Amino acid sequence: MGFYQTKNKLTSESLPLRGVLDEFRTALREEILAAQRSSLSKTVQLKTGRRIGGAAASFQYAFSVDSILNAPGDAPGQLIVPEKGRVPTTILSTEGLTITISVGIDIGSFVPSARLETDLTFLLGKLIERIEALNAKSNCAGDRILGFAAVSGAPELLSVKGFNPEQNDAIASSLGRDTTFICGPPGTGKTTTIGAIAAELFKRHRSVLLVSHTNAAVDEALIRIAERLGDEKKDGSVLRVGVPKDTKGFEANPELLLATNVEKRSAELTARGSTLERERIEKTRESLNIQRLIAIYQWATEAASDLDRASINLESVQSLEAGARERRAAFEKLRKDESRWGEIANEAVLVKQLALDVNRVRALLATNTQTAADINQKVVTAEEHLTEAEHLYTRSAAANGLTRWWKGLPKREQQQAVVKSRTSDLVSIWRERSRVIEESKHLKTRLADALRRIEAFQTTHRFSPDEVLATCFAFDEKLRKSKDETELSERAAREERATLDFSLRGWVKALGLLRLAEDCDGGVEKMLAVLQNGYDKARTEVSNHSLDELRETRDNLNERLRQITDEIGTINDQLKRVEQSIISEARVIATTLTSAYLRDTVQSRRFDTVILDEASLAQIPALWVVASLADRNVIPVGDFKQLPPIVQSKHEVALKWLGQDVFDIAGMTSAHEQRCAPPHFIALKGQHLRRRDIRSLTPMTGQRGRFRDFDEKSVCLTGRKNSTVKKAITTVKKSKNASSEAKRGDSPSQLIDASIKKLSDWRGETLARVRSLIKQADPEVIEEWKWRGVPVWSHAGIMCTGETYKNVVKMTFAKGASLEDPSGLFNSGLKGNTRRAIDIHEGDTIDEKALTALIRAAVALNTSSAAERPGRA
Repeated sequence: MGFYQTKNKLTSESLPLRGVLDEFRTALREEILAAQRSSLSKTVQLKTGRRIGGAAASFQYAFSVDSILNAPGDAPGQLIVPEKGRVPTTILSTEGLTITISVGIDIGSFVPSARLETDLTFLLGKLIERIEALNAKSNCAGDRILGFAAVSGAPELLSVKGFNPEQNDAIASSLGRDTTFICGPPGTGKTTTIGAIAAELFKRHRSVLLVSHTNAAVDEALIRIAERLGDEKKDGSVLRVGVPKDTKGFEANPELLLATNVEKRSAELTARGSTLERERIEKTRESLNIQRLIAIYQWATEAASDLDRASINLESVQSLEAGARERRAAFEKLRKDESRWGEIANEAVLVKQLALDVNRVRALLATNTQTAADINQKVVTAEEHLTEAEHLYTRSAAANGLTRWWKGLPKREQQQAVVKSRTSDLVSIWRERSRVIEESKHLKTRLADALRRIEAFQTTHRFSPDEVLATCFAFDEKLRKSKDETELSERAAREERATLDFSLRGWVKALGLLRLAEDCDGGVEKMLAVLQNGYDKARTEVSNHSLDELRETRDNLNERLRQITDEIGTINDQLKRVEQSIISEARVIATTLTSAYLRDTVQSRRFDTVILDEASLAQIPALWVVASLADRNVIPVGDFKQLPPIVQSKHEVALKWLGQDVFDIAGMTSAHEQRCAPPHFIALKGQHLRRRDIRSLTPMTGQRGRFRDFDEKSVCLTGRKNSTVKKAITTVKKSKNASSEAKRGDSPSQLIDASIKKLSDWRGETLARVRSLIKQADPEVIEEWKWRGVPVWSHAGIMCTGETYKNVVKMTFAKGASLEDPSGLFNSGLKGNTRRAIDIHEGDTIDEKALTALIRAAVALNTSSAAERPGRA
């Protein structure tokens, strides 16, 4: 084997591979690494499981999950059921938040909870093994489906009654050519055509391996084959390998099941295996119980001293807490005086400032006194000067001109101006004197007030301001120290309690595993009481046992379990040989693609023809491996208009071989779009509608092409104009056979209305708002109802979906990875190469402007892609 996987790294032998096989291996390795980074291999919590079918050694259960699990049909796993241990499991299907599994034993009609361990990277590793094993062998069929080799042969001349020309072309080509590609969109009779092809091959004594991506598709195709063969099929000639998704579909034809044929040929071995399996479960339960008693016994011998130590620790914690409470009380008492001491300190500081102010005021008063004396002298001088000026003015005014000239007197006007000037000077001096007098009065008042307040402070506190401040500072230091001590003691008490809480909680959890105690949400006091009660229970449970006796019983049980395991292994080997014999004798085998490359019994034989149903959904390396089993011809069947396979890795080689479908790789898609498809490519176009198919003739199929109604009248659904669709639906409703169904069937829009109404909470309101925005952004959008209840909006192809889960409404954009998202609306599925999603939770605000722009961008991308592909118009 060239592939090894460990917990922390992925290694592989350096086995050189030829050509494209080396690229296959590189792609698969990169996908394994990407899967490990995204935790694809994980444990999934399951709940509310119910048995939905089963008998003998196969029982089917449906469980609910909290998130979608992407797993192919027939993927292996381990189911972990409380009190029953691990049970090997096969995943049958995953649909939304429901997973259907198959187990080999009956675990009850209802399973409240369980865990599913899956390692989907195991499947990729198995593919690498198969590819390396085929390195030295030729694979002509695999090379032809990749377009590496020419297709040969010619269609047989035949016409199967009840099939339209395209279906007959597909049957004829499949019988005569060594490779035929069949494109069958939903509703084109693809499964019925597969059934006819396999039946015709069976009648020509040619062996067939039919594989499909899902169990449901395998079951439906095999039932179609059985219907066409009728009584021609013999027991074991047509086989369903693996567990059907729904066993009820095979109740009328149990001989189709591999398990039925194995049971017939080895009834005694099967019965013995079932008996041993039941005994294994019972002994495992007994062993687990004995191990539990041993653990209880060992714990009980040490628990007394541990509990005493825990009690002492609790007393220490309580003492620390009491001390912390006392310190807290003292601190709070001090803190009550904090504001009063603060006021005193503020008052002392103010008084100190007043003392300084007193000196400044006295200095100012002294200055003002001197200033006042100077001003008074100025007043005397100014008055004398004014008197002189007035006297001179009187003389000048009384004299005539000659006298003034003779006596040297000034003119009257000049002297009058002098009088005014000296009067103004005297007024200014008076004003200055008044200002100084008023300022002195204010300073005296201020001085008296300061002296009064200083005296009052000294009278009240009997100490100087400096002495009072020193006392205040001492109080502050005492308060700070008390606070620090209080916080330190409280922190110490909390830490000690947290340490004890951690220890006791671990013990309680351990006792819970031993079923001696229940979960405890209380404090250490309550947990200690729970532990003491558990200790009493433990002593009671082991009181009648000795440790040596329990160990001896455990060893005996383990020895018996080893014997049972060995015998079951021997029986399984014998059953495997029986199974291999049955498979080697069968002429038609139907199974999932996963099972086809996992099962050695399938890989060990050859087939005339391999039919690869749902090929467009499958990874190309898996198709290539299974195609290697074909000796004569290979028939890929699918719909290249569906979304391509999901790939997590962004590596170039992984995207090439895991992210494209086989129709693209083989050149069938481009040839069909260019209207130059080769003759070995058959596109199914005709649809014979039955009553239950009427609703499929709506835009909800998301497919474009020609369909026929009951009367073979051709109706064209281009997906471009709503009016054309409405006309087609009207034509069908006018059909006599369709009238009653039209009354019962609801349109996609009505189904979406009903879904929103049924939700009746924030999810319904959110989905309704999203729907309204989509319609506003694109009035020509087509509403569809797909995948058993998912609203889909399309315009020239799928644009987005609107899924509702328990805690989220999800908008998934089919080509989201190709859209610009400047507002950052995409918040889910960001690692995918094609899709992007917007998760809207309760209370989230929708950025309607940004969402509208994103929807219009998605429409533009779809229409531009459609314009570049005229063949799909």
